[in-house]
This record gives sequence, C-alpha cells and structure tokens, in this order.
Amino acid sequence: MRKLKRSISLFCLALSLVVTAPLLPLPGVAQSVVQNQTSEIDRVIEEGYRLYQEGSAESLRKAIVVFEKARQLSRSINASDKQALASLFLGGIYDSLGETQKALEYYNKVVMLFRAVGDRSREAVTLNNIGLIYSTLGQQQEALRYFNQALPLFHAVGDRSGEATTLNNIGLVYSALGQKQEALKYYNQALPLLQAVENRSGEATTLNNIGSIHDALGQQQEALKYYNQALPISRAVGNLDGEAATLNNIGFLYSKLGQQQEALKYYNQALLISRAVGNRGGEAKTLSNIAFVFADQKYIELAIAICKQSVNVFESIRQNHQKLPRELRESYTKSISSTYQALANLLIKQGRLPEAQAVLELLKIKELNIYTRDNRTPSNGISFTPAEIKALDEIFRPYATAAEFARQLSECAEKNCPNLDQLKRQRDRINDEVTAILDRLRTTLKNQVIDISKLNTQQYTEAAEKIINAQPGTVLIYPVITETKTQFLLAFKAGAGDQAPITFRAIDGDNISSDTLFQTANDLRNALADPTSDLKTLQTTSQKLYTWLIKPLEPEISHPSIKHLVFVGDRATRHIPFAALYDGKEYLINKRYTLTTVLAASTTRDPSEPQPKAPNVLAVGATDFKGASPLPYVKPEILSIVQTPENKQGIFPGLSYLNEQFSFDRLRDSLKGHNILHIATHGNLDPVNIDKSYLLTSSGEQITKSEIQRLRDYGLKGVHMVILSACDTGTGGKNSDNLEIAGISHYFMEGGAKSVIASLWKVNDPATALFMQALYKHLKAGMTKAQAIRQVQQDFINGKLTTQDAPTRSIVVVAEKISDRPTSPNFAHPYYWSPFILIGNNL
Repeated sequence: MRKLKRSISLFCLALSLVVTAPLLPLPGVAQSVVQNQTSEIDRVIEEGYRLYQEGSAESLRKAIVVFEKARQLSRSINASDKQALASLFLGGIYDSLGETQKALEYYNKVVMLFRAVGDRSREAVTLNNIGLIYSTLGQQQEALRYFNQALPLFHAVGDRSGEATTLNNIGLVYSALGQKQEALKYYNQALPLLQAVENRSGEATTLNNIGSIHDALGQQQEALKYYNQALPISRAVGNLDGEAATLNNIGFLYSKLGQQQEALKYYNQALLISRAVGNRGGEAKTLSNIAFVFADQKYIELAIAICKQSVNVFESIRQNHQKLPRELRESYTKSISSTYQALANLLIKQGRLPEAQAVLELLKIKELNIYTRDNRTPSNGISFTPAEIKALDEIFRPYATAAEFARQLSECAEKNCPNLDQLKRQRDRINDEVTAILDRLRTTLKNQVIDISKLNTQQYTEAAEKIINAQPGTVLIYPVITETKTQFLLAFKAGAGDQAPITFRAIDGDNISSDTLFQTANDLRNALADPTSDLKTLQTTSQKLYTWLIKPLEPEISHPSIKHLVFVGDRATRHIPFAALYDGKEYLINKRYTLTTVLAASTTRDPSEPQPKAPNVLAVGATDFKGASPLPYVKPEILSIVQTPENKQGIFPGLSYLNEQFSFDRLRDSLKGHNILHIATHGNLDPVNIDKSYLLTSSGEQITKSEIQRLRDYGLKGVHMVILSACDTGTGGKNSDNLEIAGISHYFMEGGAKSVIASLWKVNDPATALFMQALYKHLKAGMTKAQAIRQVQQDFINGKLTTQDAPTRSIVVVAEKISDRPTSPNFAHPYYWSPFILIGNNL
C-alpha cells in the first residue's frame, strides 16, 4: 500500500509520495498451505497468494478471480476462517488497484469474524489496512482510531513486524496532520523493530517516510540520504509500490531544488512502475508532477497535455468512489481538485478558455457528486487535440527508454560496475535526444490549430450559451480559487443580437491564498447568520471579499449592457450570498445587477424557459411541530400567497396544506398540475450525509432525499420554482465544502424543477413571511425571479419593508407583534434579507 502526500505548486499538483507498509504478511498462511497440500481450498489460496506477490496489475486481476473461487469453496463447506482469509486478500488487492469501496467492504466483512473467533493477528492486520484506507482518503483521525486498535493486538501476539508497521502508519497520520516531530518519533520507534525482524520492505517504507519528514522540514540533503537508503532495499525485495513512492519523493525533492531534469528522471521511472502495477492514483499524481516540471521549464503546451491525462485518470477513478461515505469522497476530491484547478489555470494562461471551462465544469460536477452520490452525469474526461495525442505518444516512448536506462545506471552506480563511465556517456546522449524531441514538440504544439468543434468541450460551451442567451446582458462567472491566487473565467455575448457568438475572457485576481479566502468567507457567513452581529464589523469583512471576488471583474461588468451576473459557486464562496458583498458604500445587490447561482452550467435545467403564464401554487407548511419550535408566521405567509375560493386575498391560485394536513403523501398526490412548490417548514440539511437530511412536517414525519427523488414521477417535472422557506438549512463546519444547499437543490432540479430558492441559514420567521409575500407580489407584477428577489432585498435595505409591515401586511394577525418587542429587529441588517439565494433558472 502507499500514501500520497500533497504539496502545492503554482502549476499542477506536485505530490510527494509517502509509502506505508504493504499488506502485512498473514501469519501462518504459507505454512498452513504447505502442510495441507491435499486441501483444494488451500491450493487455491496458495495460487492466489503467488499471483498477489507478483504485484503486477495483470497478476492482481487474476488473483481476484482465484480468491473469489476460494471464498465460494469455503462458503460451501462453512470454512469461515478460510473464507475470511480470502476476503482479507481481496480487500488488499482492491485497495492496491484503487477500488477503495470494494476494499472497505471486504475488510469490514472480516474484521468482526476474526474478532469473534479470537484470531487477533488477522484482526490486527485488517484493522491496520482499514486505517490505511482512511489515511489515504484524508480521514486521519479515523485512521488513527484503527491504528490504535491494531497496535496493542500486534504487541499482545508478539508480532514485532506488525507492531512496527503500525507505528510507521501512526507516524504517517501525524505527518499528514502537520505534526512532523511527532511523526518522526513514531518512525524512529518503528525502524529498529523492522530491522530486527528483517522486514526489509517495511524498513524501506520507514526510511522513505523519515526522508519525507526531513524534506518537509527543509533538510533536503538529510532527506536524500534516507531516500537513497530506501530505494535499493525496495528494489531488492521487489516492493514496486515502495520503489515508485521513493522515486517520486526524490523527483519532488530535485524539483524543489530547481533541478528539473533530474526530477524528470525519477518521475518517469515512478510512472513506468505505477502503470505496470495498475496503481491508477499513483499514475495520475505522477503525471501531475511531470506536468509541473514541464510547466516550470516553459513547455506549457506539453504540460497541458500531460495534465489532461492526469485529470482523465482521476475521472476514471471517480467512478469507483461513488459508494463511499460522503466525507471520504470529499477528502479525496479535495486532495486532487488542485490538479483540475491547475489545468484550468494553464489553459487560461494559453488563452484556451473553452477547454478551461470544461475542466471547471468537471470539477463542479465532481464536487456535487461528493454530496449527492449521483453518478448519472457521464464524464468522458477532457479531449486531446490530435497534436497532443501524437505528442504524448512521442514523448513517453523515449522517456520510457530513458527511465529504464536511468534505473540500470543507478544500479550500476550502487555496485560500482566497471562500465559506469560508458553508461554515463550513453545517458547524456539519451538526454540530449529527449531534449531535442521536447523542443520539437513544443514548436509543434505551439503552432497547432485547435478545432474546438472536435473536442468534447462543446457540451459545456453550449450549456453556458443557454444561460447567457436566456437574458440579454448576462455574464456567467467561474471563480478559480487556487492555493495562491484567484482567477476568473467569464462567459458572455460578444456583441448585440441573437447571432452574436459566446466568448470567454480570463481575469486575474489578487494573490490571496484559498485558505485565507475560505476563512474570510466563513467569518462573513457567521456574522451574516447572527442578527446581533455588529454591522460595521460585518461590512468590513464583506468588503474584503468584495475586493477579492468582485472588484477584479468591474472593468468587464461595468458596461451598462451588463445586468445579470450568474455565479458558478465553488468551495470558498458557495456558502455566502454575493448580494451581501459590500464595496465600502453599498451592497452588490444595490447595484444594477440581478444575482443568481448555478451548481454547474451543464446541470442547469432549461435556463431560458420563462415563468408560466398561469402560475399555480402548491404550498405546504406548519406552524406547530412535534419536537421542534413553532413557526407562527408560516400560516399568514401561506395564506397571503395562495388564492383559494375561501381566501380571495392570496396572490396566486393554488392549494395549501397546513399543519396536520401537510404530509408527504398529500404533497406527492397534489403536486401534479402545479408549477410553483412552496415549502414553509423546518429543515435539517446534514452537512455530512444527505441521507440524514430532511424537511419536517407538523407530525414529525421526515421528508428525506428518497422522498424528494420520488416526486419526479408525480409532477416535479412541471414545477418551475421550488421555494424552501423558513428552513434551517445549516452549513458545514470549518472544513466542510458547504454542499448541503447545492445537494438538496440538485435533487429538486434533477427531478425536473427548473429552480430553487433556498436559505443559507436559519431565518427569522416574521422576516421570512414578509420576504415571501413581497417576492410573490413582484412575481405577479411581471418581474423575473432574480429581479423580484433583488427588489425585495433592496426594500429591506432601504427601509421600505420594516418590522411594522410584518403583522399589518399579514392576512392573519399572530398573537405576538414583533413591533411590540422591547427592541424591534433592524430588517436592514443582512441577516434578514440576504439568506435567500436563487439557484438555477432565473427567469
């Protein structure tokens, strides 16, 4: 097994691979097989074990078939111990192949069985391997929990090799958490144990990891000393994953020192090995490293081609991760998202903006899939130009030769063989040939004529075009937030008239780290969600974000024809309302723009479909709840919106169900024929697991994701707008990607709804009632959804809607008038007017 440690570069994601111990040898396996040659199951397990030890992708795939046969035979005679043993091997193989969910399934099946039969050795092995998976996926605390279960078991059974391996892996966790000295402490405990039991593979692993600590601490020469001890050991014992990891680390070290040719030598050896053993994750990340080097050497076009290849490998891996828990998919996506952003950056620098947009769309879909587990959006990755295909073939063939020769030269140098000088001269000739090929390919790629129509970017360009054409004066905005700066990709019409083409433009932003931007956005969100927060402090924070996110766009969006801004949200910005960004004098919503968010251009349904000419509302909600606080203003809110024979004062005709009348069954059965769905209730949108998210009825019934999905068969396709009013949507914590709103909105829109209006935090009940009444009045007057929201927000800010309006404009007067409270709330505070965002169709 291996561990991939991320380091960031200005171009592509540069990775220092930190290898952990391989799948631990299983106590007694070989001995029991030898002693029981007559057992068919043991013979099958022996065959699988032999294939497993070969380590190539082909042999591992063959081993899967063999171990599955062993499982079936074991089941047929109730040999649960052998069934568990075969499952344990299968878990290790699937993990090596990058099929993480399958690996976890097998491991989780057997750990309880080993515990039940008292097989502490194999229980410890399984716990260790589960910990390794969580560590690889970025869940370090969860990994530590499993390692700390495995460690005392290994100690109790006297397995010093297993104990040392787990100590190494605990060190790995602390390294990932940034606690380098603590990591070094555990590595230094592991190393003598591994040497004492002659676990050469484990020794190489820990030497490699100690090297990585010194590298991280800026002690490059010390790091190189340990890497150079680890490499020959990995080669001697045939630990291919370990060899590739150390080669990557050495390459990364030389890259940091500015010795890019030396770095490439090691990266290319690592790439050959990763491909040979079927390590797709290692292949993708090594490709990223190689692209980084080429970009640094100004071979930008070649760097783009290689980075595309890296992204496409990641896209293929994504298909294997959809059944993983959300937090695991999230941490994995975070670990690779910089590769997508870096590729987009490179394409932007070269003016290849439609391709950059396609990369960003893929990333948005990948982020959305974290939360929804929806894998129905197909991805063919990023297309290559004909010149790129040819270049990749041409460059990797000589690099494969050079990499293999570099390995031979390294082994010769270790043995001080007599023809070393001759081999060095031969190496120099090969390097000169490779450089000549690079220069020729750079010229070829620079001069290539790119036919966009033959790339698979067209679907994304057309999706953007539909949004832009829906309303004249629309600009589609992709923030590109990298580790060190912000950029923006804008799409808009180049000229007036229906036939004017769509054009893309790139805008450079400030040199702000993604961490700084994310923390500032989180600070603003916390202030916005608190009605008692100091307004001046809030505006100061908001102004920082305006400076970073809007001010760079002003030269492009200041033209009087630009009236509608549509943002494609990302991790740093999706949990704040752009309406509340402050320029020092006024909020963005007080300027002339309407503001809309889309999850991704390619997932936006029917952006040009106007509001129905005959609006018909289905409104459901509750004022009283079993086990939740009351929402007394929901009743006047709904009565003011829905016009019925008994209630002539409503704004739009329709049906309404309140309190005990509101149930999922009634919602489902009444939906058909209505084009507006208004839900005024409590909601819990879980930041970790959308399966635990729900909307609440008065009786306490939870309307979950599954029920929302079923609505597509009961009329949701005819719904133009879903309004989630008074919902406590919540947001994730400090490290969350804040996908809850995107996730729940996606399920309504994926089922057929054109748009969703949702709140970013728990909103004030009377303010919400007033907001909704005013919103519907503006819709009836002929405004688009985006215009209506903007007008209501401006009315709150400018004092046209105040606490005095809430009870008097309600059809039903509630017992407590907020104007009678000792201190009436100030509805001009962004807490009251900015939580509602429009996602999707803005007409």
